[in-house]
Amino acid sequence: MAITNASKEGLIPFIIGGAESIWKNRTGKDLVSLFQTYGFRDDVYDNGLPKLNGSNLNTSKTQYSRARLLQLDEESLKKLIEQLLIESANINEAIEEINNILLPDRVKITNKG
Repeated sequence: MAITNASKEGLIPFIIGGAESIWKNRTGKDLVSLFQTYGFRDDVYDNGLPKLNGSNLNTSKTQYSRARLLQLDEESLKKLIEQLLIESANINEAIEEINNILLPDRVKITNKG
């Protein structure tokens, strides 16, 4: 599964989620916990998302998610996508939305359930 950085960035809204979407809504603390599961064990939520690239400012949810996604290996990315699908409010719609992002990479997710 070779997913380009452009497609990884397209997954960011699905990771962050929101009240008006099928995707699980995640707080900054939830995002840190999520990415800790995928190897970023030193990340800590301390009154804000971790500072990245030597910045004195905390990062936004989008910036943090982008930075971590771009560092994930293929196996971790696959597991993260599976987790996103499982946690979505509608797995078939979620698969369709993710497939629209992955289409240029010629990657397609199918519902095995």
